[in-house]
Amino acid sequence: QVLLAAAMAVLVFAPVWADDKPAGTGQVTSGRATEAKSLSEYTRKLQEFQRMVLAAKPDERKELAKDRPNSKPYLERADKLIDKDATDEAAFDAILFVIQTMPRVDSKYVELLTAHHATRPQIGQAVMRLMSLRAAGAEKLAVAVIEKNSDRKVKGLACYAIGNALNQQANTNPAKLPDAEKYLARVEKDFADVELSRGRDGKITTLGQRVKGTLFAIRNLTIGKTVPEVKSHDLYDKSTTLSSLRGKVVVLDFWATWCGPCRQMIPHSRELTEKMKGKPFTLVSISSDAEKTTLTKFLEKEKMPWTHWWEGNGENNLHSSWGVTGIPTMYVVDAKGVIRHKSVGFGAKSMEKLEKIIEDLVQEAAAK
Repeated sequence: QVLLAAAMAVLVFAPVWADDKPAGTGQVTSGRATEAKSLSEYTRKLQEFQRMVLAAKPDERKELAKDRPNSKPYLERADKLIDKDATDEAAFDAILFVIQTMPRVDSKYVELLTAHHATRPQIGQAVMRLMSLRAAGAEKLAVAVIEKNSDRKVKGLACYAIGNALNQQANTNPAKLPDAEKYLARVEKDFADVELSRGRDGKITTLGQRVKGTLFAIRNLTIGKTVPEVKSHDLYDKSTTLSSLRGKVVVLDFWATWCGPCRQMIPHSRELTEKMKGKPFTLVSISSDAEKTTLTKFLEKEKMPWTHWWEGNGENNLHSSWGVTGIPTMYVVDAKGVIRHKSVGFGAKSMEKLEKIIEDLVQEAAAK
Protein backbone atom coordinates (compact mmCIF):
# COMPACT_ATOMS: atom_id res chain seq x y z
CA GLN A 1 0.00 0.00 0.00
CA VAL A 2 2.89 2.36 0.81
CA LEU A 3 4.52 1.55 -2.52
CA LEU A 4 1.24 2.15 -4.34
CA ALA A 5 0.80 5.51 -2.62
CA ALA A 6 4.31 6.51 -3.65
CA ALA A 7 3.57 5.48 -7.19
CA MET A 8 0.46 7.61 -7.37
CA ALA A 9 2.30 10.57 -5.87
CA VAL A 10 5.02 10.53 -8.52
CA LEU A 11 2.49 10.45 -11.33
CA VAL A 12 0.62 13.50 -10.02
CA PHE A 13 2.63 15.99 -12.01
CA ALA A 14 5.74 16.21 -14.12
CA PRO A 15 8.47 18.87 -13.98
CA VAL A 16 8.25 21.85 -16.32
CA TRP A 17 11.76 21.84 -17.65
CA ALA A 18 13.26 25.28 -18.10
CA ASP A 19 13.99 27.14 -21.31
CA ASP A 20 16.80 29.67 -21.65
CA LYS A 21 14.71 32.70 -20.66
CA PRO A 22 14.08 35.05 -17.74
CA ALA A 23 11.65 33.73 -15.12
CA GLY A 24 10.71 34.88 -11.65
CA THR A 25 13.46 37.04 -10.19
CA GLY A 26 16.34 35.03 -11.66
CA GLN A 27 17.80 34.51 -15.10
CA VAL A 28 18.15 30.97 -16.45
CA THR A 29 21.56 30.35 -17.98
CA SER A 30 22.04 27.68 -20.61
CA GLY A 31 24.10 25.55 -18.24
CA ARG A 32 21.44 25.59 -15.53
CA ALA A 33 18.71 24.88 -18.06
CA THR A 34 20.65 21.90 -19.39
CA GLU A 35 21.26 20.58 -15.88
CA ALA A 36 17.57 20.94 -15.00
CA LYS A 37 16.54 19.13 -18.16
CA SER A 38 18.93 16.28 -17.40
CA LEU A 39 16.86 15.44 -14.32
CA SER A 40 14.05 14.48 -16.66
CA GLU A 41 15.96 11.29 -17.54
CA TYR A 42 15.44 10.00 -14.02
CA THR A 43 11.86 11.27 -13.97
CA ARG A 44 11.02 9.28 -17.11
CA LYS A 45 12.60 6.14 -15.66
CA LEU A 46 10.77 6.57 -12.38
CA GLN A 47 7.42 7.20 -14.02
CA GLU A 48 7.83 4.11 -16.22
CA PHE A 49 8.62 2.12 -13.08
CA GLN A 50 5.60 3.52 -11.22
CA ARG A 51 3.27 2.68 -14.10
CA MET A 52 4.60 -0.87 -14.00
CA VAL A 53 3.93 -0.99 -10.25
CA LEU A 54 0.39 0.28 -10.69
CA ALA A 55 -0.29 -2.36 -13.34
CA ALA A 56 1.12 -5.18 -11.19
CA LYS A 57 -0.81 -7.40 -8.81
CA PRO A 58 -0.65 -6.36 -5.12
CA ASP A 59 1.45 -9.37 -4.11
CA GLU A 60 4.01 -8.56 -6.82
CA ARG A 61 4.65 -4.95 -5.76
CA LYS A 62 7.00 -5.72 -2.87
CA GLU A 63 9.33 -7.63 -5.18
CA LEU A 64 9.18 -4.87 -7.79
CA ALA A 65 10.22 -2.29 -5.20
CA LYS A 66 13.74 -3.73 -5.23
CA ASP A 67 14.24 -2.43 -8.79
CA ARG A 68 13.20 1.15 -8.04
CA PRO A 69 15.62 3.57 -9.78
CA ASN A 70 18.12 5.15 -7.37
CA SER A 71 17.11 8.76 -6.75
CA LYS A 72 20.00 9.87 -4.52
CA PRO A 73 22.43 11.22 -7.20
CA TYR A 74 19.62 13.08 -8.96
CA LEU A 75 18.41 14.65 -5.73
CA GLU A 76 21.97 15.81 -5.03
CA ARG A 77 22.12 17.45 -8.46
CA ALA A 78 18.76 19.09 -7.87
CA ASP A 79 20.00 20.49 -4.55
CA LYS A 80 23.07 21.99 -6.22
CA LEU A 81 20.85 23.83 -8.68
CA ILE A 82 18.64 25.14 -5.88
CA ASP A 83 21.54 26.16 -3.62
CA LYS A 84 23.26 28.14 -6.36
CA ASP A 85 20.19 30.26 -7.20
CA ALA A 86 16.76 29.48 -5.73
CA THR A 87 14.88 32.10 -7.73
CA ASP A 88 15.02 31.08 -11.39
CA GLU A 89 12.98 28.58 -13.37
CA ALA A 90 15.68 25.93 -13.26
CA ALA A 91 15.56 26.02 -9.46
CA PHE A 92 11.76 25.90 -9.56
CA ASP A 93 11.90 22.78 -11.73
CA ALA A 94 14.47 21.25 -9.40
CA ILE A 95 12.23 21.90 -6.40
CA LEU A 96 9.30 20.27 -8.22
CA PHE A 97 11.59 17.32 -8.92
CA VAL A 98 12.35 16.96 -5.19
CA ILE A 99 8.68 17.29 -4.25
CA GLN A 100 7.52 14.60 -6.64
CA THR A 101 10.39 12.23 -5.79
CA MET A 102 10.50 12.37 -1.98
CA PRO A 103 7.76 10.86 0.25
CA ARG A 104 8.56 13.56 2.83
CA VAL A 105 9.52 17.09 1.86
CA ASP A 106 11.82 19.30 3.93
CA SER A 107 10.28 22.65 4.86
CA LYS A 108 13.14 24.54 3.14
CA TYR A 109 11.73 23.62 -0.28
CA VAL A 110 8.28 24.80 0.69
CA GLU A 111 9.71 28.07 2.01
CA LEU A 112 11.58 28.65 -1.26
CA LEU A 113 8.40 28.10 -3.27
CA THR A 114 6.55 30.56 -1.03
CA ALA A 115 9.27 33.21 -1.24
CA HIS A 116 10.10 33.02 -4.95
CA HIS A 117 7.60 30.98 -6.97
CA ALA A 118 4.04 31.53 -5.70
CA THR A 119 3.09 33.38 -8.91
CA ARG A 120 4.12 30.64 -11.35
CA PRO A 121 1.31 29.02 -13.37
CA GLN A 122 2.76 25.53 -12.84
CA ILE A 123 2.62 25.58 -9.04
CA GLY A 124 -0.95 24.34 -8.55
CA GLN A 125 -0.21 20.60 -8.44
CA ALA A 126 2.80 21.22 -6.18
CA VAL A 127 0.51 22.89 -3.65
CA MET A 128 -1.93 19.97 -3.91
CA ARG A 129 0.83 17.44 -3.19
CA LEU A 130 2.41 19.40 -0.35
CA MET A 131 -0.93 19.93 1.37
CA SER A 132 -1.75 16.21 1.05
CA LEU A 133 1.63 15.40 2.63
CA ARG A 134 0.96 17.94 5.41
CA ALA A 135 4.42 19.34 4.70
CA ALA A 136 5.56 22.05 7.09
CA GLY A 137 4.78 25.47 5.60
CA ALA A 138 2.38 24.09 2.96
CA GLU A 139 -0.58 26.07 4.28
CA LYS A 140 1.41 29.31 4.13
CA LEU A 141 2.37 28.48 0.53
CA ALA A 142 -1.26 27.80 -0.42
CA VAL A 143 -2.36 31.15 1.03
CA ALA A 144 0.43 32.94 -0.86
CA VAL A 145 -0.65 31.30 -4.12
CA ILE A 146 -4.29 32.26 -3.55
CA GLU A 147 -3.32 35.86 -2.84
CA LYS A 148 -0.62 36.40 -5.47
CA ASN A 149 -1.14 34.04 -8.40
CA SER A 150 -3.06 35.45 -11.38
CA ASP A 151 -3.96 32.06 -12.87
CA ARG A 152 -7.57 31.22 -11.95
CA LYS A 153 -7.08 27.45 -12.13
CA VAL A 154 -4.02 27.60 -9.90
CA LYS A 155 -5.87 29.73 -7.34
CA GLY A 156 -8.75 27.26 -7.37
CA LEU A 157 -6.48 24.26 -6.87
CA ALA A 158 -4.71 25.98 -3.98
CA CYS A 159 -8.03 26.94 -2.41
CA TYR A 160 -9.29 23.37 -2.71
CA ALA A 161 -6.01 21.91 -1.41
CA ILE A 162 -6.00 23.96 1.77
CA GLY A 163 -9.73 23.50 2.39
CA ASN A 164 -9.56 19.76 1.86
CA ALA A 165 -6.49 19.38 4.09
CA LEU A 166 -8.09 21.40 6.90
CA ASN A 167 -11.23 19.28 6.62
CA GLN A 168 -9.13 16.12 7.00
CA GLN A 169 -7.42 17.60 10.05
CA ALA A 170 -10.83 18.42 11.52
CA ASN A 171 -11.43 14.69 12.04
CA THR A 172 -9.15 14.97 15.07
CA ASN A 173 -9.23 18.74 15.59
CA PRO A 174 -12.76 20.17 15.09
CA ALA A 175 -11.41 23.72 15.50
CA LYS A 176 -10.11 23.43 11.91
CA LEU A 177 -13.64 23.06 10.51
CA PRO A 178 -14.62 26.76 10.15
CA ASP A 179 -11.51 27.52 8.08
CA ALA A 180 -12.05 24.39 6.00
CA GLU A 181 -15.57 25.54 5.19
CA LYS A 182 -14.33 29.05 4.35
CA TYR A 183 -11.91 27.81 1.70
CA LEU A 184 -14.21 25.13 0.27
CA ALA A 185 -17.12 27.59 0.11
CA ARG A 186 -14.91 29.88 -1.94
CA VAL A 187 -14.17 26.98 -4.29
CA GLU A 188 -17.93 26.44 -4.62
CA LYS A 189 -18.50 30.13 -5.35
CA ASP A 190 -15.50 31.12 -7.51
CA PHE A 191 -13.85 27.97 -8.91
CA ALA A 192 -16.59 25.33 -9.28
CA ASP A 193 -15.92 24.84 -13.01
CA VAL A 194 -12.14 24.40 -12.66
CA GLU A 195 -10.94 20.97 -13.78
CA LEU A 196 -9.47 18.86 -11.00
CA SER A 197 -8.82 15.64 -12.89
CA ARG A 198 -9.56 13.82 -16.13
CA GLY A 199 -10.18 10.09 -16.32
CA ARG A 200 -8.83 7.72 -18.94
CA ASP A 201 -12.24 7.90 -20.60
CA GLY A 202 -11.89 11.69 -20.85
CA LYS A 203 -14.46 12.35 -18.14
CA ILE A 204 -13.69 15.53 -16.22
CA THR A 205 -14.09 15.98 -12.47
CA THR A 206 -14.43 19.62 -11.46
CA LEU A 207 -13.61 21.26 -8.15
CA GLY A 208 -17.30 22.02 -7.71
CA GLN A 209 -18.19 18.34 -8.00
CA ARG A 210 -15.49 17.38 -5.53
CA VAL A 211 -16.41 19.89 -2.80
CA LYS A 212 -20.18 19.37 -2.96
CA GLY A 213 -20.25 16.36 -0.64
CA THR A 214 -17.59 17.77 1.67
CA LEU A 215 -19.53 20.99 2.18
CA PHE A 216 -22.71 18.99 2.77
CA ALA A 217 -20.91 17.06 5.51
CA ILE A 218 -19.51 20.21 7.12
CA ARG A 219 -22.90 21.92 7.09
CA ASN A 220 -25.13 18.97 7.98
CA LEU A 221 -23.15 16.10 9.50
CA THR A 222 -21.25 17.58 12.42
CA ILE A 223 -21.62 16.38 16.00
CA GLY A 224 -24.86 17.58 17.59
CA LYS A 225 -26.85 17.98 14.37
CA THR A 226 -29.92 15.93 13.55
CA VAL A 227 -28.91 13.47 10.87
CA PRO A 228 -30.48 14.14 7.44
CA GLU A 229 -32.82 11.56 5.95
CA VAL A 230 -31.16 8.83 3.94
CA LYS A 231 -32.80 6.66 1.29
CA SER A 232 -30.95 3.58 0.15
CA HIS A 233 -31.44 -0.06 -0.88
CA ASP A 234 -30.75 -3.29 0.92
CA LEU A 235 -29.21 -6.38 -0.66
CA TYR A 236 -32.59 -7.38 -2.06
CA ASP A 237 -33.12 -4.02 -3.80
CA LYS A 238 -35.76 -3.09 -1.24
CA SER A 239 -35.96 0.64 -0.51
CA THR A 240 -35.05 1.61 3.02
CA THR A 241 -34.67 4.83 5.02
CA LEU A 242 -32.60 5.93 7.96
CA SER A 243 -35.64 7.44 9.69
CA SER A 244 -37.23 3.97 9.90
CA LEU A 245 -34.54 3.14 12.49
CA ARG A 246 -35.42 6.04 14.78
CA GLY A 247 -35.62 4.91 18.41
CA LYS A 248 -32.43 2.87 18.08
CA VAL A 249 -28.79 3.83 18.30
CA VAL A 250 -27.55 3.53 14.73
CA VAL A 251 -23.98 3.14 13.53
CA LEU A 252 -23.50 3.97 9.86
CA ASP A 253 -20.38 2.20 8.64
CA PHE A 254 -19.06 3.39 5.25
CA TRP A 255 -16.85 0.67 3.82
CA ALA A 256 -15.96 -1.53 0.83
CA THR A 257 -14.80 -5.13 0.51
CA TRP A 258 -11.47 -4.05 -1.05
CA CYS A 259 -10.59 -1.85 1.97
CA GLY A 260 -8.00 -3.51 4.23
CA PRO A 261 -8.75 -1.49 7.41
CA CYS A 262 -12.48 -2.10 6.82
CA ARG A 263 -11.89 -5.84 6.80
CA GLN A 264 -9.82 -5.54 9.98
CA MET A 265 -12.87 -4.05 11.68
CA ILE A 266 -15.16 -6.99 10.88
CA PRO A 267 -14.30 -9.12 13.97
CA HIS A 268 -14.80 -6.08 16.22
CA SER A 269 -18.14 -5.28 14.57
CA ARG A 270 -19.16 -8.90 14.93
CA GLU A 271 -18.43 -8.81 18.68
CA LEU A 272 -20.24 -5.50 19.04
CA THR A 273 -23.43 -6.67 17.34
CA GLU A 274 -23.41 -9.86 19.40
CA LYS A 275 -23.05 -7.82 22.59
CA MET A 276 -25.90 -5.52 21.54
CA LYS A 277 -28.30 -8.29 20.51
CA GLY A 278 -31.83 -7.58 21.78
CA LYS A 279 -30.99 -3.96 22.61
CA PRO A 280 -32.04 -0.75 20.76
CA PHE A 281 -29.07 -0.84 18.40
CA THR A 282 -28.48 -1.30 14.68
CA LEU A 283 -25.28 -1.45 12.67
CA VAL A 284 -25.66 -0.50 9.00
CA SER A 285 -22.71 -1.18 6.71
CA ILE A 286 -22.93 0.92 3.54
CA SER A 287 -20.87 -0.54 0.71
CA SER A 288 -19.31 1.42 -2.13
CA ASP A 289 -18.26 -1.66 -4.09
CA ALA A 290 -18.81 -1.08 -7.80
CA GLU A 291 -20.80 -4.30 -8.24
CA LYS A 292 -23.36 -5.63 -5.78
CA THR A 293 -22.31 -9.20 -6.58
CA THR A 294 -18.84 -8.37 -5.20
CA LEU A 295 -20.48 -7.56 -1.88
CA THR A 296 -22.89 -10.51 -1.82
CA LYS A 297 -20.15 -13.01 -2.67
CA PHE A 298 -17.98 -11.53 0.07
CA LEU A 299 -20.82 -11.89 2.59
CA GLU A 300 -21.27 -15.52 1.61
CA LYS A 301 -17.76 -16.22 2.91
CA GLU A 302 -17.48 -13.63 5.71
CA LYS A 303 -19.97 -13.68 8.58
CA MET A 304 -21.37 -10.16 8.92
CA PRO A 305 -24.84 -10.65 10.48
CA TRP A 306 -26.16 -7.10 10.45
CA THR A 307 -27.86 -4.67 8.08
CA HIS A 308 -26.21 -4.00 4.72
CA TRP A 309 -26.95 -1.30 2.15
CA TRP A 310 -25.34 -1.23 -1.27
CA GLU A 311 -24.70 2.17 -2.85
CA GLY A 312 -22.27 1.43 -5.67
CA ASN A 313 -19.46 3.85 -6.52
CA GLY A 314 -21.25 6.40 -8.72
CA GLU A 315 -21.17 10.16 -8.40
CA ASN A 316 -24.45 10.26 -6.48
CA ASN A 317 -23.87 7.42 -4.05
CA LEU A 318 -24.08 8.10 -0.32
CA HIS A 319 -20.30 8.04 0.09
CA SER A 320 -20.02 10.89 -2.41
CA SER A 321 -23.03 12.95 -1.30
CA TRP A 322 -21.91 12.73 2.34
CA GLY A 323 -18.36 13.73 1.46
CA VAL A 324 -16.74 10.50 2.67
CA THR A 325 -13.11 10.78 1.62
CA GLY A 326 -11.66 7.85 3.57
CA ILE A 327 -12.95 4.49 4.70
CA PRO A 328 -13.85 3.12 7.10
CA THR A 329 -15.87 6.15 8.22
CA MET A 330 -18.41 5.63 10.98
CA TYR A 331 -21.21 7.86 12.25
CA VAL A 332 -22.99 7.13 15.53
CA VAL A 333 -26.57 8.43 15.64
CA ASP A 334 -28.50 8.34 18.91
CA ALA A 335 -32.10 7.16 19.35
CA LYS A 336 -33.39 10.69 18.69
CA GLY A 337 -31.55 10.94 15.37
CA VAL A 338 -28.74 13.21 16.60
CA ILE A 339 -25.16 12.63 15.42
CA ARG A 340 -23.06 11.92 18.50
CA HIS A 341 -19.76 10.66 17.11
CA LYS A 342 -17.73 10.33 13.91
CA SER A 343 -14.55 8.34 13.34
CA VAL A 344 -12.35 7.83 10.30
CA GLY A 345 -9.95 4.92 9.95
CA PHE A 346 -9.36 1.92 12.15
CA GLY A 347 -7.36 1.52 15.35
CA ALA A 348 -7.65 -0.28 18.68
CA LYS A 349 -8.03 2.94 20.70
CA SER A 350 -10.60 4.40 18.32
CA MET A 351 -12.62 1.18 18.54
CA GLU A 352 -12.53 1.26 22.34
CA LYS A 353 -13.80 4.84 22.30
CA LEU A 354 -16.47 3.98 19.74
CA GLU A 355 -17.74 1.00 21.73
CA LYS A 356 -17.90 3.03 24.97
CA ILE A 357 -19.95 5.76 23.26
CA ILE A 358 -22.31 3.18 21.77
CA GLU A 359 -22.76 1.37 25.09
CA ASP A 360 -23.63 4.62 26.89
CA LEU A 361 -26.11 5.69 24.20
CA VAL A 362 -27.76 2.26 24.06
CA GLN A 363 -28.13 2.25 27.83
CA GLU A 364 -29.66 5.72 27.64
CA ALA A 365 -32.10 4.63 24.90
CA ALA A 366 -33.11 1.47 26.76
CA ALA A 367 -33.94 3.45 29.88
CA LYS A 368 -36.55 5.60 28.07
